[in-house]
Amino acid sequence: PQYRLPLDVQSGELPVLPLSIDGAVAMTHFSGNDGAVDADQFFIYKFDKSQAGLAALSFDEGTFGVFGYVTDGMDVIYGLQKGDVVKSVKLISGGDRLVVPSAPQEPPASGA
Repeated sequence: PQYRLPLDVQSGELPVLPLSIDGAVAMTHFSGNDGAVDADQFFIYKFDKSQAGLAALSFDEGTFGVFGYVTDGMDVIYGLQKGDVVKSVKLISGGDRLVVPSAPQEPPASGA
């Protein structure tokens, strides 16, 4: 993969883990720097097929780093409201590949 470069979905380049799936879990961008992800924030994508573009892909496809999917309980996701707090998260697989960072890293400069 080429890091810090959005996918060119208009030319047919598709992500390995697509965003255009209800329940995709992806990293947010640093404020003011769309080329870098914020390691502290994520979002769960509620895909509305009626708002999709060509080939039924989200217009945001290729701009966010998807790292997983909600596999059960989407009814709970649709019930979330602004201000709700996540109390716990459970990693069900892949823990053997989990890398814990040694120290927080500064976001790269916008032009980097």
